[in-house]
Amino acid sequence: MDVWSKCILTGIYTLSPLHCGTGQTTGAIDLPIARDAATGFPTLPPTTIKGVARDYCMLGGMDESTVNDLFGKQVEQIDKEQAEIEDSRPVSLEAGALIFSEGRLLAYPVRSLNRPFFHVTCPMILDRLARDLRALGVDGFLSQPWQGNGMMIERGRAYVSDRDLAGNALVLEDLVFEPNEVIELDPLKDLGLRFGDLIPKEEDRTRMLLSTGLILIPNEDFSDLMRRVIPVQARIKLNRQSKTSENLWYEEYLPSDCLFLSIIGERPGRVNNKQKSAIKKLKEAFSILERIQMGGNETVGYGLCRWTRFSEKQVSES
Repeated sequence: MDVWSKCILTGIYTLSPLHCGTGQTTGAIDLPIARDAATGFPTLPPTTIKGVARDYCMLGGMDESTVNDLFGKQVEQIDKEQAEIEDSRPVSLEAGALIFSEGRLLAYPVRSLNRPFFHVTCPMILDRLARDLRALGVDGFLSQPWQGNGMMIERGRAYVSDRDLAGNALVLEDLVFEPNEVIELDPLKDLGLRFGDLIPKEEDRTRMLLSTGLILIPNEDFSDLMRRVIPVQARIKLNRQSKTSENLWYEEYLPSDCLFLSIIGERPGRVNNKQKSAIKKLKEAFSILERIQMGGNETVGYGLCRWTRFSEKQVSES
């Protein structure tokens, strides 16, 4: 039997700065963003994604029983039900039918002297994406040669999807690639188009930025960027009476135009032939989730995102 009976791919594209924290200090940063423990690449925690989806479904008018079926009951609901039971029988606990993966970074916006910014990715990101899709039996998102073991690229090279960039010096933050180090890679344009499918169809200009401005750089260079270019902001709390600062802290945030991929799956055996699958219920209600706000600092406009469903893949159950 497959791990997930069904799954859909979704893209989360940041429209404003986004802070999904870890709840602990890292070095000089009081409030760092969530990162992958092995690579240090930014991630969106699955608990954050699931919580946002649940809240928006409730606010969008989905009935409570359906929400509980999809996402599971909240602790407050369980405590309330337990208090209403006269005897000592425990309330039945059951996990929701949906499974949420973390949001994995696909492309990060990097400032440049050639254009305002480019979307940058690396082989490790693409290799992990291909591996995850193979594990879940999802076809139709990545084309060759990205479906296999990835594409070997030379260290010290930048591969571009726009032929007008090839053969010219390229500056990404403080990374400088000489003209002979900037190479056109034809499959990269197709990959940019596929990444663009994770952005709403009406956002033609943004989708075009991905198709013509996607750049593939070595893992080492991308890791170095992720250590140095994540924005850090100083925050101050002022005492209204004395007009002095009571506190000073530093927090990281992700900029606009980051693209993440999150996979939503369905636990096998949770529905019978007379019921709709959990994925189908979510798919029908996904219009509720197309415009979301997640993470911290919501009252100052952080966390605005577009959440786009790419496709549904039926995996046979055995």
